[in-house]
Parts: sequence; C-alpha cells; structure tokens
Amino acid sequence: MRNEKDNRELNMYSNSIKKALDECADIRILNPKTGETHEEKGLVIYNSKAEKFVALGNECLSFDGTNPDLKLVAPIVRGEIIDYVCTEQLFSWMYNKYVCKKHLFIKKSVLICVDEPVSPINIRAYEDAIILAGGGNFKDVQFMGASVTQRSDSMTWDECIEKALENRKDTGCVLRVTKNNPSGYARSFYQEYLDSCKRWNVVPEENII
Repeated sequence: MRNEKDNRELNMYSNSIKKALDECADIRILNPKTGETHEEKGLVIYNSKAEKFVALGNECLSFDGTNPDLKLVAPIVRGEIIDYVCTEQLFSWMYNKYVCKKHLFIKKSVLICVDEPVSPINIRAYEDAIILAGGGNFKDVQFMGASVTQRSDSMTWDECIEKALENRKDTGCVLRVTKNNPSGYARSFYQEYLDSCKRWNVVPEENII
C-alpha cells in the first residue's frame, strides 16, 4: 500500500502532467509541395541524469511521471517560447521527420504561423529556432501571427496561410503553432492566477472584471 509520501508524490506528478498538457501547443508542419500536414504535441521528455532527450511530440503522451530522472517539458506555453533548447530540438526533429528529404538540398523559404500573440523577442526566437532546425536549408523566414498580422474576421488562419503560399511559391515548409483545445490554455491562465493569489496571500475573486 502507498504511504502518505507516495501519494503526495503521485499527486505532484499527476498535476505536473496535467499542467504540461494544458500549456503545450499543438504543432503542425506542412509540406506545400505535397500538401501533407502532420501534427505533434509540443512536448519533450528530457532525462536530466543522462542529459538527453528520450521522447518528442506525440511520443510523450505515454509519460506517467514515475521515473524521477525524466521530466516532461512543454517548451512553448500559450505561444511563448519558454525553453529555447527544447523548442529547437522539437522543430529539428519534426523537420527532419516530415520535410527534410523532400527539399533535395534546394534552399527554400519557411513560414511560421503562431495563433497566439507573442512578444518581438519571441518572434526572433522562433525565427532563430527554425533556422537552426533547418540545418541551413532555409534562405529566409516569414512570420505570421496574432502579434503582427491584421487578420479580418472573415478569414481563418488556414486561409491566411493559403494566401501567403500563393504569394511565396518558394515556401518549402509551414510550421504552425496552435491549440486544438483552447480550454487548456484557459485552465493554465486560471491556475497561474490561483498560484499568484496564494503567493501574494490574496483571496481569489470569484468574478474578475
């Protein structure tokens, strides 16, 4: 039978996993030439003892938190890059898995679309990360996102991407950072609010205007 300490640790692991799943992005990668789109969870599992990555993307969904040496990381939280190394590793893995062999060493443009508003510093971090992930195969980076694109209410992000591809025929890869279940982001924001209230010894308000 589990003792009280075991139960506390199990609950801690469970909460940590739920938090990562709520915060993580869904990352789609599109090859404009073939029209193929693939999607992976924005998650990585890192072995802190061996100092190496042991799983990326959807592979991380089986993580149970029982191995203390393994850490589940959501490197992109609500559109913002919070772990650059893990983000670059994830982008590189996805690019090499789904796109790289189809470029035939011809340098192409890459389009990044981030549904959430991000800071100028994070825009630069995205650009740097995808350039490194491409291993020199990209000649330039186009960035499209809520921070820099005035999107009309009549257009979806998919339509914006399609229009961008019509204007740039040399685009060899599209990377979209989105969230299939936005309620996860809402829970994440709310949990941050509760944690902040606890840290500052403030009673949470039921109705926040």
